[in-house]
Amino acid sequence: MVFLFPSWLFIVLGVFLVAILCGLFSFFVSKWLKKKEVKDKRFENIAAFVIVIIVIASAWFVKENMFVTAFEGSMIVTEEKEVEVNYSSAEFLAFSDFIIIDYLFTQMNYGEEFEIGNDEDGNVRVAVVINDHKPLLQYMKTYEDEDFQRFAKHYFPFDLYFEREHASIINDIIQQQDQNNSCEQLLPSLEQELQKKEEQYFEYEVACTIERG
Repeated sequence: MVFLFPSWLFIVLGVFLVAILCGLFSFFVSKWLKKKEVKDKRFENIAAFVIVIIVIASAWFVKENMFVTAFEGSMIVTEEKEVEVNYSSAEFLAFSDFIIIDYLFTQMNYGEEFEIGNDEDGNVRVAVVINDHKPLLQYMKTYEDEDFQRFAKHYFPFDLYFEREHASIINDIIQQQDQNNSCEQLLPSLEQELQKKEEQYFEYEVACTIERG
């Protein structure tokens, strides 16, 4: 389950909630001081100040450890569903494992260029087209354990994923082709061979690129 709030609404609700909590705690502390017949105004002011600090610190802790920021066009993926962010920025709370697909990768497919033997007509660009992002959740857990510093927390690292899961396979298939042919000539056989490696959740997109000197 994902609870998503536009950032401005999250801030308004947060300020409102902090104000209510500060008021409630101050009220109860004031009643307790009167019950104890403490009449020192300075002590009451100090108590009110401490309450405000504690409530604000608690709110900050909750925000930093329970809520995550995502931006417009990004996609929040859980095992149950995919949620697109339609606000310029948003805060969300998820009660299960999740990843964030950056808006850049929701608009275009991640790919890299690979050299062919006959490079006069350029190289070949192979991109991975993700049809279902849910299987990427398991990859994310592996990358967090092994190479956490390479990417922002919760954002899926497409460069690392492509490097580990696809690059060597693509390179092997390219090396098996007739290196005397141009990229355009190799394209049909490349597409055919790459299709054999595809799975239900992804497919390959192949195109020739022209180097411009």
